[in-house]
Amino acid sequence: TKEVIVQRNEPTIEKASPKKANSDGVLSLSYGQYKGCIVKGYPEGQGRLVYNTDRVINKYDKKQRLARDGDYVEGEFYHGFFISGKHYNSNNELIEKIMFGSPGDNDYEMK
Repeated sequence: TKEVIVQRNEPTIEKASPKKANSDGVLSLSYGQYKGCIVKGYPEGQGRLVYNTDRVINKYDKKQRLARDGDYVEGEFYHGFFISGKHYNSNNELIEKIMFGSPGDNDYEMK
């Protein structure tokens, strides 16, 4: 008798590539332009926000620090809020280093 060898191909399991939960991009906001990591349409992670009008940087800031038209902040954003990094004026001069910390589990807010 002849011995027949049957080769069996193991099933190939293709791993689905994870969908990007975030991406780098640009957001045009009523008070400026954000460039950096975006999640669910809001700044999240590292980015830069250039202001086109005077505005309080973070509404939870007890000091209510103000960014002027042309100023920008670079650093970490959380649920749409700037939480830590550096504040620069329109001449690229460092105004101050800022660390607000996360605002907790507030809803995304871009007003």
